[in-house]
Amino acid sequence: MAKYKLNTAARAALERAINAVAAGEALVSWLSKAENLQQVVEMSGTAIPIKEPEPEPKAEIPPPPSPKSAPPLPPAPPVASAVSSVKADGDVRVDREGVVKYPSYKTGFLFPNLEKTGPSSYKMGSLVPWIHSGQEKQGRVSAMDILNGLRSGLINRCLGLQDGIAIQALGLEAFRASKFKGLTIYLWRSAISGRGSTLYVPYLKSDGTELELLWEEITTEKDMANDRVAPMFSA
Repeated sequence: MAKYKLNTAARAALERAINAVAAGEALVSWLSKAENLQQVVEMSGTAIPIKEPEPEPKAEIPPPPSPKSAPPLPPAPPVASAVSSVKADGDVRVDREGVVKYPSYKTGFLFPNLEKTGPSSYKMGSLVPWIHSGQEKQGRVSAMDILNGLRSGLINRCLGLQDGIAIQALGLEAFRASKFKGLTIYLWRSAISGRGSTLYVPYLKSDGTELELLWEEITTEKDMANDRVAPMFSA
């Protein structure tokens, strides 16, 4: 049922109705009937409807804040280079009495009295790279010219096959950390003769992934550039 607020006239009419009707329960019973109440309203003139209280505006709930993106992770510490961790003057340990395998075409040594000689231990950094004067001045010279230049006495300071095996055992990173990085080193101490009087010399070189120990023919036609050196023991 609609709610009304009675003005002065309506209240007066209600009083007259109360006077006309028995008080107490009879009044309540009489007013409970809609038609009786309507009569009271009509007698009062214009009724002023009571407005329903306007609902309080609901407070707007702000949307939940978007999750903050996680702060960027700090950059990972730089990984130390494996090359830098290898000492350039690492110990080279040589077994001078061990059995060494030579090519099947070997017929003899050019310097047999030097084959089992040399220090059993030394620092890689103590070795001195040597090149022929022709390599130094002209950029290249024949392998035979280098061999002849060593025969004068420098051959006693050259490295041999046993040294090459020991250096190879140190690994590629140790070789790269040394003064011989990027060079091909020849082990003239162990030069040999082969079938048909052909001469050969062992050498070490890097193919980018490992150190290879190979043999090269010594001829007057084969030139050696200045990146092909003869490591020597210090004088």
